Amino acid sequence: MLKAYMDETGTHDKAPVLAVSAYVAKGSEWQDWTKKWNVAKRPIKIFHASECQALKGEFDGWDTDRRNAFVQKLLGVIPGHLMIGIVVGIQMEDFTSALSGRPDLLEVFGNPYQACFGWTIGTILEMADNYRSTQKIEFIQEKNDYTKYCVEAFEYAKQHHNRKERAISLRFGDKATDPPLQAADILAYEGGTFLRDPESSRRRAWLALDPDKKRLRALRYGKDNMGQLIGKLEKYAMQPMQ
Repeated sequence: MLKAYMDETGTHDKAPVLAVSAYVAKGSEWQDWTKKWNVAKRPIKIFHASECQALKGEFDGWDTDRRNAFVQKLLGVIPGHLMIGIVVGIQMEDFTSALSGRPDLLEVFGNPYQACFGWTIGTILEMADNYRSTQKIEFIQEKNDYTKYCVEAFEYAKQHHNRKERAISLRFGDKATDPPLQAADILAYEGGTFLRDPESSRRRAWLALDPDKKRLRALRYGKDNMGQLIGKLEKYAMQPMQ
């Protein structure tokens, strides 16, 4: 079975980018990863990328040199395993501007988080099809305030994007009992930062996660390609009701 651990960033008001991330690997790969991760992250119990960056929570009292050395060691655990990372996002200012005065398309689009969540699932299903994989896929999302949207997006993707009708499922967990969600947290944080300005210099953390530029896939709708999203919404809005 493949397992896709998911997280999000930018759900608060005025966030420049809303993004959803996922790391995908075989269950056996995750078991090996978890053993090495739990050793590497000592003395931290649950890694939160935002707390690490701000030196808060379990990182309170650390200085930047200690933090940076710790992160460099910890991030090396992730690309040492056979897993693919995906992050998809929307630059919210460009999205809001493009759909201003189009309540019809906003209704079609729905909640931005829900759209990104479903987009991530659809991307993973498409990639699995392209690799001719027939494995079951379990999607694991951290418990949050958007559970209802996650379930709705999953059911939509299951109905409309699961071309091979493979067995897929969704469950909710937490970072304490599902350590791979901590990897998804890192990818969400770094992916959201990257998608704010994809043409800028890469952060060292992003380069550490993707040393050979083959492990991460970042997708986003922004000013330069927002027209594609509008076109898709218009096409969908014109479809007859079932």
